[in-house]
Amino acid sequence: MFNMFGQHLNLSGITSLRSTDLESLAHPDDVAEGPPRLTNLNLHNTSVDDTAAPYLSACVDLQTLDLSGTKFTST
Repeated sequence: MFNMFGQHLNLSGITSLRSTDLESLAHPDDVAEGPPRLTNLNLHNTSVDDTAAPYLSACVDLQTLDLSGTKFTST
């Protein structure tokens, strides 16, 4: 669906994007590549929710994460 090994990933405005679509962040097809090297991830105005937290936490180099307009809660 997307190249998760670049530094920037902008999925903003993809309203059909769900948390499960991000599962490959935590479980890449090519394990030899290691964890995603994302530094900036924009999920603004998507349907991503709290269930994406484990997938996002796999992005250990993440510096900027935009969750505005998502279904994430403060927990």
